[in-house]
Amino acid sequence: MQGTIIKASIILALGMMSHFAFAGSKWELVSEKDGIKVYRMEIPGSPLVAFKGVKIMPVSITKVAQVILDEDTEKKKEWIDMIKDFKIIEKGTTESVTYSAYDLPWPLEDRDYIVHSQLKIDNEANQIVIELKSTEHPKSPQTIGVRAQLTRSMYKLVPKPGRTTEVTVEIQTDPKGDLPKWLVNVIQKGWPSNTLKKMEAQAMRPDTKDNEFIKARFKAANELAKR
Repeated sequence: MQGTIIKASIILALGMMSHFAFAGSKWELVSEKDGIKVYRMEIPGSPLVAFKGVKIMPVSITKVAQVILDEDTEKKKEWIDMIKDFKIIEKGTTESVTYSAYDLPWPLEDRDYIVHSQLKIDNEANQIVIELKSTEHPKSPQTIGVRAQLTRSMYKLVPKPGRTTEVTVEIQTDPKGDLPKWLVNVIQKGWPSNTLKKMEAQAMRPDTKDNEFIKARFKAANELAKR
């Protein structure tokens, strides 16, 4: 696992130009509805646009984290837009390599991704960040249609008063294949809002448990649990 994660980390480092492109640009608010703010940002040198969504959810950070980190494929299908398959290829304590496939409407070919994800628990900044980016892996399944490229994606969770959680999602992806870039941008514009709505509904389900790993290691969650 260590060798593969090191390789994935190198690939992640090579993608830092995308990170700096994000840092050098500004987010523009494009909509605000149902408590969700959606932003877009032009990426220098790319026809594709990055999107971000922000929502405060009336549920604890440990439950929101459980939804995101849950490895159950059927539960993933309940809140991730258009997903039809999900597999863990390799897993460490805070890093993993996964396969995910998405069902696109006809006549578009389905897309799939091989993704390296890293969980960062930052007690000093009082936040949890999950970063995702495309990678390669020798055990990757054959593509079901087109192997897409996740340039950058991120979930950021910040605990707020009253056991609420501010959730931020960001995405910039290139679905590859014969898709007009303007169409890709239109489709991705709806992703933050759809994702946040379904994530909130999943986190508020009575059978959603607190994530024990986060509960034990995230200081704010640990302190709330003792009250």
